[in-house]
Amino acid sequence: MTRTNTDGRGRTRTNTDIPSFVASRGGVIVVALLLLPASWLFSQQRRPHFSTSSNLVLVDVRILDKQGQPIRGLTADDFTIIEDGVAQTVGYFREISLPLSIVQREQVRAVPEAAQTPKTGPVAASQNPSTGDKRLLVFLFDLSNASLQDIQTMQETGRKFVQEQLTPLDSTAVLVLDNGLQMLSDLTSDPAILTRAFRRLTSGNPEQDISEAEEGAEADSEFVADQTELALFQTNQQLSAIQSVADAFRDVTGRKALVYFSAGLRSSGVENDEQMRWAVDTCNRANMSVYSVDARGLVALSPGGGAQRAGGRGAGMFTGRSSLDQMSTLVDSQNGLVTLAAETGGAALVDDNDLSKVVRQAREDGSHYYMLGYYVTTATRDGRFRRIDVRTRNKYPTIVARRGYYAEKPYISLTKAERELALLKSVVEDLPASELPLTISAEYFPDASQGYEVVLLLSFDYDEVSRMSGAEDLNLEIVMLARDAAGQAQAGLRDSLEIKSRRQENEARFVYENLLVLPPGQYQLYAYVRDNRAGKMSRTVFSLDLPAESPMRSSSLVLAGSWRSNQNSETYRVKSHGNVETILQNPLIVSGRALIPRVDGQFKPGETLYIHGKVRVPASESSGVEFRVILDNREGQRLFQGDWQTLRPSSDQVAGINARLPLAQLAPGAYTVGAEIRSADGKSAGRLTRQFAIVP
Repeated sequence: MTRTNTDGRGRTRTNTDIPSFVASRGGVIVVALLLLPASWLFSQQRRPHFSTSSNLVLVDVRILDKQGQPIRGLTADDFTIIEDGVAQTVGYFREISLPLSIVQREQVRAVPEAAQTPKTGPVAASQNPSTGDKRLLVFLFDLSNASLQDIQTMQETGRKFVQEQLTPLDSTAVLVLDNGLQMLSDLTSDPAILTRAFRRLTSGNPEQDISEAEEGAEADSEFVADQTELALFQTNQQLSAIQSVADAFRDVTGRKALVYFSAGLRSSGVENDEQMRWAVDTCNRANMSVYSVDARGLVALSPGGGAQRAGGRGAGMFTGRSSLDQMSTLVDSQNGLVTLAAETGGAALVDDNDLSKVVRQAREDGSHYYMLGYYVTTATRDGRFRRIDVRTRNKYPTIVARRGYYAEKPYISLTKAERELALLKSVVEDLPASELPLTISAEYFPDASQGYEVVLLLSFDYDEVSRMSGAEDLNLEIVMLARDAAGQAQAGLRDSLEIKSRRQENEARFVYENLLVLPPGQYQLYAYVRDNRAGKMSRTVFSLDLPAESPMRSSSLVLAGSWRSNQNSETYRVKSHGNVETILQNPLIVSGRALIPRVDGQFKPGETLYIHGKVRVPASESSGVEFRVILDNREGQRLFQGDWQTLRPSSDQVAGINARLPLAQLAPGAYTVGAEIRSADGKSAGRLTRQFAIVP
């Protein structure tokens, strides 16, 4: 949606559609391009989000003996956690132990109850699996650089997992990265669902040469295309997908294993370093370990490249330079996979044709671990890396835990891409925030297609917001969504709003409006507003019920206390399904002036109350309809009842209700104002009402 007007009060606006607002920003564009489809995919059936203000850090720890077997039965007293050299108090402890097979599960059940009693420490501990404990596996198949042969190998690995390893304790999800990130199956233990998901891996590049010989084979050709920018783009896309998956499953409790199948991940230079850091830190915060797999398996290299293309030229084929270049390219494509696994406590499988090995290791690593939690004593938002060191009372050969995490950064230190991601996270996860004092409301008007033009209204106090943002001029980022009763986003918009300090005399509150087109139904309107200078954020919600189809459809009753001149035409460009753009006039314009609705419904003694509404008159009422204004107090006593006035519909069958009501004779208190509507023959056709208050 694009707002094309400037209203003469120092406000300028640039709107974009909500599905593409991230892609319109600079910085790491690929992060936004990929994250948005993934996040919207996961948010269509939104998982509940719970958050607190405490700084709890969770670390999953695996303790192994010399034979690689897990050490069981430890308590919280056996562990010490050190963050940046400062010992932390273990505030949460849990031992998770899950059998790898059905046989082992039955053996655990056969152990006498006395033998299953877990050791207890100063905090709660659990050794045996409860009914909710699952081994969490997430398969991510990267088809963006895979050949058909690689995809067939991935499918076979998934099929073998279902047939040979899957148990009711394995909760597994399947995702695919191709042109975008798509979920093929949510967490489930149903083998039929997972089998169907693995069969849907059908993309790929049939011409891909698994020898990766492009550079070496054509080094002496007349022209070699520069693939650097494309490689950087592809790597950032792959890392963004991993970050999206980790963020989507963050609220699922327990240790997660992300089994990532790819035909290579080349991380080169500082261009990919920041995205790699984001992906690793998101995985660590989500307690997700990456088990990366080179789906090409054991690659046999030839000096001239594979048979999928013309042979190489020049002396490089005979001097050995071509072979060295191919080997360097192959190793570079595997370095990113190894780095991801090492930094997240997982494992990498390269140069091996048995890809199921890494799946077995992921299951074994998730079968027994300790979940430790501690509350950070110094929660400085400096963006520094906080190193975590897990120690035990007794010496053990192997202790596997994440190395640390990056602290939150202050808003002023965030890059443009990081600010964009923070806003996207607030919208997708619907994070509560109330740092800016805002009031939201909406007015609706029936259109010609049985739908409604909904004017979204945001109101806030100039001085209060200016004081909280630390600047008199305001720069706000606004995102608005309309969700139906099922939680699905039906429409949305984004607007960048620059509000200059000059404003009309005695104008204490600023009213922002924009427009959506919605069908009848019940909606929750969400407004997310961020101060772009200080980073303060607010989220507010408004319930809206759009009446179903009726013979005489009417609007809401708009209450206003002032007008503004409409020197420039105020229009909205609204995109409907099919990307069809429609230009709509502002429904709040009456006789060349735009109403300023009183969003909070409060008026001062002596002000004038302006009333506005619209009725879509059916063709059978060609003679028009009548209306009159009524006013009741809080107890329902009638204080005023106007005369009936005739409304003549315009050429589009719309009749406007306009009236003014002086408030000088009314005492402070709550009131209900209404407009009764009847047909020309005296039959009642409806009643519009609205409550307001007069405050001293």
